[in-house]
Amino acid sequence: MTETPGPHAALPAAHDGQEETVMSKSRISQVLAFAGTSGLALVLGCSSAGGAPSAETDGGGLSSGPDPTEGGAPQVVEDAGGNAPVSYTLLDDMERADQFATWAPPGSTGFWSTHTDPAQVDSISPGATWSYSAVPTPYETFPGITSTHAARFRTLQPLVNTFGGSMGLAFVDATRAAAGDFSMSLPVDLTKYRGLTFWAMADQSEDATILLELFDKNTYPSGGVCTDSDGGTANCYNGFGTTLTLTGAFTQYTVDFSTLAQDPTWGFQPLPDVPDLENTYVLVVQVNTPAGAASVTFDVWIDDLYLIDK
Repeated sequence: MTETPGPHAALPAAHDGQEETVMSKSRISQVLAFAGTSGLALVLGCSSAGGAPSAETDGGGLSSGPDPTEGGAPQVVEDAGGNAPVSYTLLDDMERADQFATWAPPGSTGFWSTHTDPAQVDSISPGATWSYSAVPTPYETFPGITSTHAARFRTLQPLVNTFGGSMGLAFVDATRAAAGDFSMSLPVDLTKYRGLTFWAMADQSEDATILLELFDKNTYPSGGVCTDSDGGTANCYNGFGTTLTLTGAFTQYTVDFSTLAQDPTWGFQPLPDVPDLENTYVLVVQVNTPAGAASVTFDVWIDDLYLIDK
């Protein structure tokens, strides 16, 4: 994992009225390194099931959003130091006014939602509907690309449960989703990519450790592998992940898919014990309640997610 500090020394509250991004966040490239560790997370819930996606904004210049299937060929930028160039494909720049991701494979669409104990949904933000927040100060991610919004996942009051909360990007049938039906999960093929890079930060007075995790065919119920003969899902959701401790300033984190690992103590364990990148259903960012703690609070920002091309 490579960490590149950003310009924010503190984590003030987000505010409205930021300027629009100065350059389109499409696809660019840099040269990065990779690393990671293993971790554990729980299932992601769909807060918008049965309804049309939210189009709420925070008044900070969010775009109403083009069709989520937009895209283009990745750009390749030569590294001035003589290293081999790396190409990136934008997964989501967090600048849309709805919960759909920028990148979408044919027939699928990706959308964001959050999950915690249903009785405590009012204790997290975003809660019942998805929205982005203006960053405290617009900042540069890749050279020439300025971010003005990010996904801010936080507690409004302590979560009193054993698993904390999660936000995640799930992929569903695009035709059904356009009609407000998010029920058909579809796998996406990530075999053309070797990892992810993104920017993130967290309030240092609260829990700043996240689990980044992939649910694949073997660990997500829709794959039909981890479920019991009666349809039970007790052995599902032990995906392939890495734990990251976030700083109090926007920092770039880079994770190679080859470093992702399951928690070896529970759930279905496929052989070989590696993620099935050809059949990936959900990308999860989880904040767990610390072991032995009665509750957890957090304020986490996730921004500008890119897939790293092979």
